[in-house]
Amino acid sequence: MAECILCSTTIGRNTQSREHVFAKWIRDMFPADPTTDEGRTKQTRKTQLRGGVMEVEEWKDIPLNLRVKNLCKPCNNEWCEQIDTDSQAILEPMIRGESTTLNADEQLTVAVWATKTLLMLQQTHKDNRRSIPASEFRWFREHRWPLANEQIWLGNYDGTGEWPVLYQHYGFELFNPALGPPVDSPEVVHGYVLAFSVGHLLFRAFGHVVKDGPHVMAGGSFAGALSQIWPLSGGDVDWPPPVTVSGDKGVHALVAVLDDSFRRDE
Repeated sequence: MAECILCSTTIGRNTQSREHVFAKWIRDMFPADPTTDEGRTKQTRKTQLRGGVMEVEEWKDIPLNLRVKNLCKPCNNEWCEQIDTDSQAILEPMIRGESTTLNADEQLTVAVWATKTLLMLQQTHKDNRRSIPASEFRWFREHRWPLANEQIWLGNYDGTGEWPVLYQHYGFELFNPALGPPVDSPEVVHGYVLAFSVGHLLFRAFGHVVKDGPHVMAGGSFAGALSQIWPLSGGDVDWPPPVTVSGDKGVHALVAVLDDSFRRDE
């Protein structure tokens, strides 16, 4: 029998739940268009392993209707739902494109919601296309906090590409070049950079599970387009940033180009 991806409990027929990646209050912001095949629009998922060919999957669905399985009802209907509820008043105006200023508590609330969402988005991949290991899902359930080696930024999406939701993901390996890639330790080579947008609110996240691994320095090509909310900087964050991210290509650049310098915390 299946286990819950968050708490590891065995899921029975009466305890399985299918979690919507995006909460009902978000789906209600973008009602389906009844004139287009019962509200369904074309959805696209592109995945590529290193050295492999791009795989493209296309189907029709109601926007924001992505769902994942292997969640138990308590995880889905209790604390995951509470994260959505706690963040609604902050996120809803930003999704509509309204300017705001986030204090430290609000930045943490948004970062926790972003972490839950990116973990759920990972579950929409095939098993061999995921770059966040199961241990991170368990850690999130225990701590209800952004992941240990995670950085999160906010951007402003102009909506000229995929709408109302866009998701792009790139998984990679991290290791000490002097030692070479690990041979028997696949758990330590997982890293990811991803971006997803809901309406005008855009998230970029970078993370890995390498002990004492690197962080991405602020600045670089995207300095004017992204504002870091995690780890907390100690100050308020104004949204939107000065530079708007335009279209699918603009979002793709956020995940395809890691031209910022890496650093290690001393």
